[in-house]
Amino acid sequence: MKDEQVEHSDLLRNHPPANIPLKRFDGQRVNDETAGTRRALAGFTLALVMTAGLAGLLLHQGWISWPFRGADSILVTWSRIPVYAPVLMFALISLFWPRHAGLPIREWFVWKRVTPIFFAGLGVSIGYSLYLFYTSPFPLKSAGFVPPALVMGLMNAVSEEVLFRLIFMQLLAAAWGSRPRANLIQAAVYALPHLLIGGPVFFFMALAYGLLLGRITLSAGSIFPAMICHFIIDIGAIGLPLLINVD
Repeated sequence: MKDEQVEHSDLLRNHPPANIPLKRFDGQRVNDETAGTRRALAGFTLALVMTAGLAGLLLHQGWISWPFRGADSILVTWSRIPVYAPVLMFALISLFWPRHAGLPIREWFVWKRVTPIFFAGLGVSIGYSLYLFYTSPFPLKSAGFVPPALVMGLMNAVSEEVLFRLIFMQLLAAAWGSRPRANLIQAAVYALPHLLIGGPVFFFMALAYGLLLGRITLSAGSIFPAMICHFIIDIGAIGLPLLINVD
């Protein structure tokens, strides 16, 4: 009996428990997943920078017109939509990157819960749009200009929320393990074009709003609440320039 116990003890010393290789395998799998997520983050960031640079070049050279500029006719206003459509297409195609990284996508399109910060976002969005309309010195055009203005605002809201709050923020959080840091970075990148459009004040306003939309998305576990807030603020920020009569 003693000899059997000695042999069993020797066997354990010479052959470690089976869970040790399993732990090493799991650790390697986690490292591989993190590396894959970071590669997806790098790929998406590069694609975003290149696309933004191309759009800036086309605008600067005058090969395309600024899509959010008002027009004299309803038909020309509707023609602004195909100019902006590639941005929405790019956002939807970019869903490839989180899918490539193995991150969930479908669940972000399901509204799971309503949180207090969503109502704070609604208040900010409604208040800012009303402020823009109230302080505008120009009369509004006819009601026929409203539908294309709303479509443009909706396209912008969907595109930017998919790009920044769904794809970019989730890739950042998965790659670096920090949701607050991911929210700050995505908000800063989101605000950069606003710096070129409206200067430092507009940049910091967009930065604060991007942080708010990020918190709304994280707290709700869904992209829809941020889309709603963004669409409402775009009624003023994007819809108003298409609706005012400056002549």
